[in-house]
Amino acid sequence: MLKRIRLVHAYDMLAEAGSRTTVTKVCAKCGFGNLGHFARDYRSEFGELPSDTLLRAKMHHRALSRESNR
Repeated sequence: MLKRIRLVHAYDMLAEAGSRTTVTKVCAKCGFGNLGHFARDYRSEFGELPSDTLLRAKMHHRALSRESNR
């Protein structure tokens, strides 16, 4: 149960990521000591790698920035 809570917290952090956010930083902040195990558990829980979530969030952030500059 605790692992799931930490995974959901990691998902939220990655989904709302800023430009300096990395999977490694989120992994550490959420208390996961092994990046490979974190990625495996994250994929099992959410159906995608943490890097995929982060990339989508950063692309969304860039798109919003472009829209606001118009």
